[in-house]
Amino acid sequence: MMYIKTVDEDVLSWIIIDRENKANSLNYDTLKELKEAICKQCERNDISAIAIIGAGEKFFSGGTDLNDVLDATSDINKAWKLMYEGLGGVIRGALNCKLPVIAAINGYALGAGFELIHTSDIAYAVKTAKIGLPAVKWGMIPPYSSTLGHLFVNSKLLSYLALTGDMITAEEAFKYGLINGVVDDINSLKAKVIEVARKISSNDKIAVRQIKQLMARKKVDDLLDLGFSVMSSIIPREEVKKKVEEFVKK
Repeated sequence: MMYIKTVDEDVLSWIIIDRENKANSLNYDTLKELKEAICKQCERNDISAIAIIGAGEKFFSGGTDLNDVLDATSDINKAWKLMYEGLGGVIRGALNCKLPVIAAINGYALGAGFELIHTSDIAYAVKTAKIGLPAVKWGMIPPYSSTLGHLFVNSKLLSYLALTGDMITAEEAFKYGLINGVVDDINSLKAKVIEVARKISSNDKIAVRQIKQLMARKKVDDLLDLGFSVMSSIIPREEVKKKVEEFVKK
């Protein structure tokens, strides 16, 4: 089953997380498909940007699929595969993309969905979106936000979100510099992303790609691997299993 769709529009390619009935959550298969889609679209010369968006109008992504997390609590190899290879692979693919990556936040962006915002070069959200890092509630950590994220966004805000598990509104995210702007609805969001992609398209391709690569270099270092290594190591714990089971049963 395919969980990721790609659709060309104007000068960009939309990469759609298509698990609307699962809050566009990211299980291992979805993460694998998402990485492959990002890497494939990023090699194209006939578009100027890629944009990641969730299916529907409620969720950008609800985060890593907790059923996969629950399965990984019993096996360090499964935890490593899900976090280091899965989510880590997606983030490395986006950071190494030679094209600008735009996050079109059409709804809740939680956990791994929040981490995707970090790896994007530009991000816009609908005003109804909520953004947060709930991992700590289940005894886990947000791997990118706990390491490299502090170097690039408001560190005090990021600490608050990571340590409390609270959510903030799109307007608050814009106020604190997590995203570039807020729009009224999904149609306005898509129009804004296309507008920005066109502005990028009007510039010299080589210069755009060099800027993108230079900005990404600082984001791809040993800290990135450290975050995913730690996350992989703390998932296989009884405390995590119990907390995730309680939440999944609700």
